[in-house]
Amino acid sequence: MLFVLISWLYILFTLVNFGILTDVFLKLHSSNPFLKLLLGLFFLLTFTHLWAFVGGFGVFFHVLLLTFNCVISLFFYKRVLLTYKEGLSVFKRFTLHSKVLFIFIFLLILTKSASPGSLLDNETYYLQTIHWLNEYGFVKGLANLHLFFGQTSGWHVLQAAFNFHFLDIDFNDLGSFILLIMNFYALQQLNLKTKSFNFLMLLPLFNVLLLEFTIVPSPDFGVFSLGLLMFYLFLKSYSRPTINSFYLLLLLFFAAFLVKVTALGLLVFPVISFIKLKRKPKTLWITSFVITSFFAVIWLAKNLIISGYPLYPSPFLNELFSSNYKVPRELFEFFLSKERLLEFFASSSVIESSSILDLIFEWLNYSKISLFFNILILLGVFLIPLYLKKSSSPASIWWIYVSFLIQIFFIAFTSPQYRFTLHYLMFFGLYGLAVNPLATRYNYSLLVGFQVVGFLFIIVPFSSSSLSEKSYEISSQTFQFKNIIVPASNSSLANDYELQKTGNMWYYSPVNPIYIWSNGDCRLPCVNKQQVEFLLNQTGFKPQLRDSTSLSRGFYSEKIKAE
Repeated sequence: MLFVLISWLYILFTLVNFGILTDVFLKLHSSNPFLKLLLGLFFLLTFTHLWAFVGGFGVFFHVLLLTFNCVISLFFYKRVLLTYKEGLSVFKRFTLHSKVLFIFIFLLILTKSASPGSLLDNETYYLQTIHWLNEYGFVKGLANLHLFFGQTSGWHVLQAAFNFHFLDIDFNDLGSFILLIMNFYALQQLNLKTKSFNFLMLLPLFNVLLLEFTIVPSPDFGVFSLGLLMFYLFLKSYSRPTINSFYLLLLLFFAAFLVKVTALGLLVFPVISFIKLKRKPKTLWITSFVITSFFAVIWLAKNLIISGYPLYPSPFLNELFSSNYKVPRELFEFFLSKERLLEFFASSSVIESSSILDLIFEWLNYSKISLFFNILILLGVFLIPLYLKKSSSPASIWWIYVSFLIQIFFIAFTSPQYRFTLHYLMFFGLYGLAVNPLATRYNYSLLVGFQVVGFLFIIVPFSSSSLSEKSYEISSQTFQFKNIIVPASNSSLANDYELQKTGNMWYYSPVNPIYIWSNGDCRLPCVNKQQVEFLLNQTGFKPQLRDSTSLSRGFYSEKIKAE
């Protein structure tokens, strides 16, 4: 917990400094400390992406980042001090109940952040993606080693910048810090003596859920947090959008899209904001085009370097680009087809002989927790418009529902997983509660009760096997006394690793993997031997080093006959 707290303070220090720099550059003159942190996060997301094109996040990067921090603090020390004073002033205006509640939430998030996490994707590719970013930045053809590595998320790029891997301490605390700041802002809104609606004031009700996504560097949490902020800004500016509010929505959308392409549904908000602008000077069109082109180039270039596919994970337009490290089309299509089948937990023969209703049933019953959220999604599609109509909700809320429908349509044809719509479910849940007099009357009791539940999940062992049908579930672990100082390991697997060789590539493989695509946490290059042999037998391809003397040169797939 102590080391996590130190990392939080450094993240705060960095976001404040770069937020002020961005505020000065954009001439926003904002006095909102929360907005400055948001601007700092956006600046660093962009900067770290640019940095990853040329190298990893090693000692030199951190020396440079610390130097920039110090220079900004010296040049803008009055603004920096004022920002901290503004944040402290907000806390002082909290009621006694809110102060106690925030301290309780602070301890909850801090304790959870220092605890071990258990999420399959973390063991499959989160940890390894961050390792590659720390050492080398974006690596050519990395997706040839493991197709999941081609998904290198902007959230992982950001987390790598605050990973401090050279200290030999496990830091993955960016998400938990962002959640803490969002809770602080929620309580600030709860303490405002106004009758204006703000769904964010009840956000702490979802801490129990969100903490499961912050204990590991999940890109989904990045989309959740940015999505909720976009909902708030869109609602706030809808009746009178300004050029600055449009720019902010546009920048937040691109930030969310860099984190994960499943944020596509959020494009609705900058588009509607742009349409509603009464004045559209020529500079607005030019600036919008420049911003869009800039982020499009970053996203396309990252995809081309890592996988050779400009719109990864889509094969669209891939024939326009060629390279000696591009993932072979046969391997790419085989992998994606297997993934689509796994989404429905069925074999290819079952898929071919099943009706749409049969597939929907398989999707609903993928696991017990999936069944719960998938039913919520289906109910939401039909019940939300009825509720909005009955409550005479403003047009801005209806646009969020439209975005929700677009999101569902998008993931239905790509990756139908409930977590890609959770920010919408959270919003409509919070919206219904925020306008409910009973919930408003007992808001503190509700918020405290949910935080107590959160602590119970930390100190009481909980096995998710009762909620999931997967045979590769990771065993649950709880907070330990030693985690008061040093956080738990980023990996929940206690695996040994053995050195293997295929062609010109030596690699480390887990001895007892829980899943064919899982790797765990080990030195580079790490890939599951079962995966290598399976893909070799099925496709005839195996990963190889482009230069047998240097991992930084990347990988390609070599076509050979299966043994």
